[in-house]
Amino acid sequence: MPTSNTANLQKSEKLPSSILMETSKNRILHWWDMAYLNSSYKEQFILEAETALPGLETNGLDLDNIFTAMKHQRNRLKVNQQLVEWG
Repeated sequence: MPTSNTANLQKSEKLPSSILMETSKNRILHWWDMAYLNSSYKEQFILEAETALPGLETNGLDLDNIFTAMKHQRNRLKVNQQLVEWG
């Protein structure tokens, strides 16, 4: 996830809140598109998304589907590991 050093230090081990994720969606999708899909890292990005996000279907790669799967995984982590939210 794209972030500044300051934000990353403030976040520490906390999970980004669902509200923060939604308000950052356009920036995240833009970053993924620019940094991964239009670069030599595309295949690695897709492979890592499929590995890290259970249930993700990447038929016809859709960044919205990856983002939705990431939100579901965030919710699983929050519930299963009782992580504190940041945001």
